[in-house]
Amino acid sequence: ATLSTRTASCNMAAPDADSTPSSDAAPLPVPSDGESVASLSAETSARVLKQVEFYFSVSNLPRDKFLRAEMEKDASGEGFVDLALLCSFSRMRQVLSLTAPNCAIPTSAVRAVAAVLRTSKELVVTPEDDPTPRVRRAAKIEDLKAAESEADGRSVMAKPFPFDTTVDALQTFFADYGNVNAVRMRRHQMSKDFKGSVYVEFDSEATAKAVLEKASVEPGLIFEGAKLDLEFKLSFLDRVKAERLAR
Repeated sequence: ATLSTRTASCNMAAPDADSTPSSDAAPLPVPSDGESVASLSAETSARVLKQVEFYFSVSNLPRDKFLRAEMEKDASGEGFVDLALLCSFSRMRQVLSLTAPNCAIPTSAVRAVAAVLRTSKELVVTPEDDPTPRVRRAAKIEDLKAAESEADGRSVMAKPFPFDTTVDALQTFFADYGNVNAVRMRRHQMSKDFKGSVYVEFDSEATAKAVLEKASVEPGLIFEGAKLDLEFKLSFLDRVKAERLAR
């Protein structure tokens, strides 16, 4: 579809040498003055849907103070968030191949994303005639603390990983062992450098337990030649707390 754009253009990232573009549609083009065609490939559409559903999921929303604050700003009280804001998040910029960090998000891109999100059962998007599309979670999370606690109960801590590891590589790796809700790279508080360890949230405590059992049997879980150490996240946190108190 041809959509008008009222924003400054953003540069697209160069495609990875190993990437295989979808044959059914071109990637999001660089917006130019006047008209701009926004066409998301099937692969990009799937990544957009997964990413925005994650933002509003029980795995993320209880921990995401910024997003909850934006939801509270909605005058209707329904928790709608400006979709252009979500598209400006660094992860979404990567998904949409919009690499210039300070440029405005093209109107055509926001509308293309809105069209994809309208297929979601987890989200509600404002109607197509809304000039500033907004999105919210379909069902309210009644108890944020309980949801966060349940997520911790189905999470494991894993290490060691190379410091240049990407979250995409981690998600792909752990998906071979069970359904993954989220991967969180642990970072140093000040420098934000990757610590080489991660929290992996699976779809259930049973899945997490099965992965731990597999890791305990030789040869275990191997990532880029290194055997991984795994334990339940809550057990890890209790152990770290006990070690600190014993010092």
